[in-house]
Amino acid sequence: MMYKKICCIFFFLLLTYDKAQDTVAYNSVYTKTYLETSQKNFKAALQTADSLFVISKSPYFKTKSLMLSASLYQQSGDLKKSIYYAEQSAGIISETDNVAWKARVYGFLASQYRILKIYSLSKKYIDKALKESSLIENPEAAATVKGMMYQEMAHYEHEKGNYKKSVQDITRAQAYFRSAKSDSDFFASNNEQLLGLNYLALNNSALAMKHYQNALVLNKKLPENFLTGLIYSGLSNVYLKKNDLKNAKRYLDLSEKIAEQSGYLQLKTEVYTTSKRYYSAVNDLKKLTEISGKKDSVDTALDELSSQSVDRSYAKIDVEMSETKESDHNKGIIIVLTIIVLLAFAAYFQWYRIRQKKNIEQYKNIIKNYDIAAAEQAKKIAESSENESSETEIPVTADKNTADRTMVMTDATENLLLRKLEEFERSALFTDKNISLTVLAAQLGINTRYVSSVINKHKEMDFNNYINSLRIKYVISRLKTDSTFRKYKISTIAEEAGFSSPNKFTTVFKKINGISPSEFIKYLSEEIESEKQASF
Repeated sequence: MMYKKICCIFFFLLLTYDKAQDTVAYNSVYTKTYLETSQKNFKAALQTADSLFVISKSPYFKTKSLMLSASLYQQSGDLKKSIYYAEQSAGIISETDNVAWKARVYGFLASQYRILKIYSLSKKYIDKALKESSLIENPEAAATVKGMMYQEMAHYEHEKGNYKKSVQDITRAQAYFRSAKSDSDFFASNNEQLLGLNYLALNNSALAMKHYQNALVLNKKLPENFLTGLIYSGLSNVYLKKNDLKNAKRYLDLSEKIAEQSGYLQLKTEVYTTSKRYYSAVNDLKKLTEISGKKDSVDTALDELSSQSVDRSYAKIDVEMSETKESDHNKGIIIVLTIIVLLAFAAYFQWYRIRQKKNIEQYKNIIKNYDIAAAEQAKKIAESSENESSETEIPVTADKNTADRTMVMTDATENLLLRKLEEFERSALFTDKNISLTVLAAQLGINTRYVSSVINKHKEMDFNNYINSLRIKYVISRLKTDSTFRKYKISTIAEEAGFSSPNKFTTVFKKINGISPSEFIKYLSEEIESEKQASF
């Protein structure tokens, strides 16, 4: 399962190890705001976070209040603001010797960049957080932070497809939590949910069910939150594996209800992925199309946020280089050239992403249109078999003068011609390189003028384009269903489909579909591989 995992917002739930009396009250407001108020009144939760910042007198409390805002925005799906507040927190806490909170802020940033699939930055912040955790003097506080870091590592490894390694990291995280006496229901529920996710990916439905049920029991002790939605989605997936569609739908409905009320993009994309599996299993094409649209919108939002984060990283590099620029003329030239290279790279990166996004959208439309056409053809075949009628004899030739004056056909003749063309389309005779209008008419026993007239009227194209469109549909069908065919060279595929040359095939394919055959095969192979991984 290509799972966009939850952010490690729980880094900010353990607000312990402060001896001042007002810390208890502060933490109480903080936790209530995060777990309860935010689920009922997001605006009020943000106002509380702002108020906490205003009354904060020390860098420690300012950092906590800013991180509350960061985690609230993360829940709402506004990762741009979430990262902004987290970076502000990092700037404040880095000026102190509070290594525990440095580790927590770095851990939060690690999970944000992981969600955006900027893995280099995610791993960088994980390493920084673990380094800071080793400097924490209080053994219990150090164990708590290390537990958080290994839980984040577990998310990271799952995202990379290392499911067994992810399970090992969860076990280490839980051990640290227990040694720190921080084995809270939230931490434990989160661990159980992640274990269920990994075992589902490892195709062990029994263990996945066990851990998801454990997570559900633990989570019921807490206010309903995004984790509840993830657990329901996981249970729905397990029941889908068992082909228990009734229970799969029950938990899917519960997860969809939470996801629709939440702005949490990672919850939405996970639930929509589960929904697509369910509606595909029950063959509900209308709902499948609706959910696919919603998921595409969420994926696009995440892609845009990722792109913005990369741009911001480049902008930050530019600022830092300008601030450290020395008076030396040669060094100044080097800095300017470096900035130009970075900006050029950023521009290329943006162009590439836009191009890739456009191609992927085009690929999805090709598959969607193909599936719709295939369904319509199947329906026609079924209707045809139920409404068989006697064939009307059609003249093979016609008087030239008569044919020139009029091309009037009876409805029965026209319908019979359409049925013969449908039979021809199913026969794959169009892959013969020698096919022509004359050859087709002879094979069907029909006057060439009648054939040409019906193709122009009902297919809305001339004969050559009609044959080419059938060949392209044939190629798409073979590519979807035949793994060996996907490994063929373009020249072999072109020959199999009846094209005179690979260049001709590529030109026609791109003209009809908007992308090249090689790009289509690449996206199709990636999608099939992703579905295989999701089934394990």
